[in-house]
Amino acid sequence: VLYVGANDGMLHCFDAATGEELWGFIPYNLLRKLRNMYGVDAANNTRYYVHDSYCDGTPSVADVQIAGAWRTVLVTGQGPGYGTTLGGGLNYYWALDVTDPSNPQPLWETSHTYVSGNRTYRTMGETWSTPAIGKVNHSGTARWVAFMGSGYDNDSSYNVGRRFYVIGIDTGEVIRYTPEITQVATNSLTGARSAYSYPDIVATIPGSPTAVDLDRDGFLNSVFVGDLDGRLYRMDVTGTNPSGWTLTAIYTDYRYYPI
Repeated sequence: VLYVGANDGMLHCFDAATGEELWGFIPYNLLRKLRNMYGVDAANNTRYYVHDSYCDGTPSVADVQIAGAWRTVLVTGQGPGYGTTLGGGLNYYWALDVTDPSNPQPLWETSHTYVSGNRTYRTMGETWSTPAIGKVNHSGTARWVAFMGSGYDNDSSYNVGRRFYVIGIDTGEVIRYTPEITQVATNSLTGARSAYSYPDIVATIPGSPTAVDLDRDGFLNSVFVGDLDGRLYRMDVTGTNPSGWTLTAIYTDYRYYPI
């Protein structure tokens, strides 16, 4: 089968041999938003198309173990397709159990916020990453997880898009979210780089990570991902405590061009 997200608010599943559509799935956080695509002209009561973004992410599909049983799961973001007030107006990643491709089962939808003082802060921007899926040792237990960035900064009211997430495939729990990455003011570079100054952009992590099992023991060792200030990071996930899973920059582009 073939899974494709679309701007009609659905993830579609097609039979790869015949091209026949088997089903379409609408994530919960987008339900109330579907009506936005058709405006109404008050003068003559006719409908017209209004462009918006819905299921614009690229899905990742993998075989994982949940509660000791092998399942096939699909995990995807929505690109710039943020949810409605029904979903808190947030950006989301979500998952389906597609073990039976003709009968998908929703697993979870997740975003991320945290509370400081009396205020709730968003951290997740546009969800562009194609998730990397693999097995880690989580506090002494083998657990399948998904790694993804936090996307472009699409909300000037919050510092969104500047973190990296590890999410449990079984529950959608955010096991680890990293501290915010630092910002480089590319519009005011100094020293030998001063000649290369260019308009500044917010450094975020919209790209897709790559996960590697270096010793082929079935457990991931490292995850690699880039940011918009030209840094390539490595996350070492060999430890059992997620608090130790941090991003370490192993390469920085001389002119800080986005990766």
